[in-house]
Amino acid sequence: MIDGAIAGLVGSFIPKLIGIFENSLNNKYEIKMMEFQLQNSERIERMQLEETKSLAMIASNVEPHPVPEPEYHDTGNKTLNVLEVLLMLYNGTVRPTVTYAFVGLYLVLQYFVVISSVHSGMSWGVVAKTVLDGLNGNFIAAIIAYWFGHRSLYHLKRGNI
Repeated sequence: MIDGAIAGLVGSFIPKLIGIFENSLNNKYEIKMMEFQLQNSERIERMQLEETKSLAMIASNVEPHPVPEPEYHDTGNKTLNVLEVLLMLYNGTVRPTVTYAFVGLYLVLQYFVVISSVHSGMSWGVVAKTVLDGLNGNFIAAIIAYWFGHRSLYHLKRGNI
């Protein structure tokens, strides 16, 4: 009889212990889910930030900045009118002027590299490999594409091409 009373008393605590164990497992599961959701939301925010940065960079590279149309004002003086027209023409060629100056400087430097290499006794094959390496070609191509590409995009957008 005492055994039955003890078994009944202990048995009454078993559902409570099982409930506590289930709550513990549920709490651990909820904590893991919250950690996962937090990590996932941080990852999504980083991806959205990178996407926004990429879209902004693409937009800034694709859309050319507006180029104002030149305005001509008749001054009444023929010499000043001619100078103003020449100045307007030059303002439209600033990018090519800078690019031509840069390319000219680049070619002069390459010329001196060739001359000094040949005078130092290097063979023409080694000189050609030195001057025509991929880095030099990529560098000059990037400069030319940047300067002329902007104007081409502008004229393409306006329908002039």
